[in-house]
Amino acid sequence: MGVRFDFEVRNHYFAFKAFPCNTARQRIVSPETVLFPNMPVSYGTDSFGNRYMYGSIIEPHSEFSVCISGQAETGLEIFEEKTDAYDSKILLYRNQSLYTRFGESLVSLHNDIAPSFDKPVYDRVFAYMNAIYENFAYEQSVTDINTTAEQAAELRKGVCQDYAHVLLAMCRADKIPARYVVGMMTGEGASHAWIEALCNNYWYGFDPTNNMLVNDQYIKISHGRDFRDCTVNRGIFTGGGHEQRVNVRVDECQ
Repeated sequence: MGVRFDFEVRNHYFAFKAFPCNTARQRIVSPETVLFPNMPVSYGTDSFGNRYMYGSIIEPHSEFSVCISGQAETGLEIFEEKTDAYDSKILLYRNQSLYTRFGESLVSLHNDIAPSFDKPVYDRVFAYMNAIYENFAYEQSVTDINTTAEQAAELRKGVCQDYAHVLLAMCRADKIPARYVVGMMTGEGASHAWIEALCNNYWYGFDPTNNMLVNDQYIKISHGRDFRDCTVNRGIFTGGGHEQRVNVRVDECQ
């Protein structure tokens, strides 16, 4: 990830959340982090269990970059983790959040695509994923990071963030705990978003953008209630505007 500033800035305080995590499905091997400018940093874990790095650059600078590399063993399980049904944290993911609140467009979509309540939870989420894929068009530049599920449902267009928010909204409307996920897929480009839903006490991954169950092509970075909880870079600084670039490259090891 790199940030280029229009003019030199100073008093730059940042929090960076892009560290792949160890889960039941994946194991991270030999991670390495390189920063420019090089500086002392600290590490922490947020309330969702995501690891992040934070620090500051007081001196004037016009560029800031973080490069994270390593190996990931994926496909170790078909789920991320097991969670007790009575865990109080599940409430965070059962109720709608800022990006998934229902309006007329989501109500209409839910009425159109909701599967039979006779279906098991896993099958319901799978049916929602398939219906969203069939009813939406992947299109860049029609939405942005502030677009809500309601707005995306009205457009029936968007990118992976929008697909994930709409699927979260559908699950939570049926009181199925579901959480937003940021991660990577095999190939080169930007980060990717999907969801995890709690089915029979296990968190399973569903990718509505590609209409796929999460498999060994996916590397998870973080999860939360919606996009806000998984923002890669947050910061404040004194000075001019900036342009942020996030580039991801995942190669398959033989």
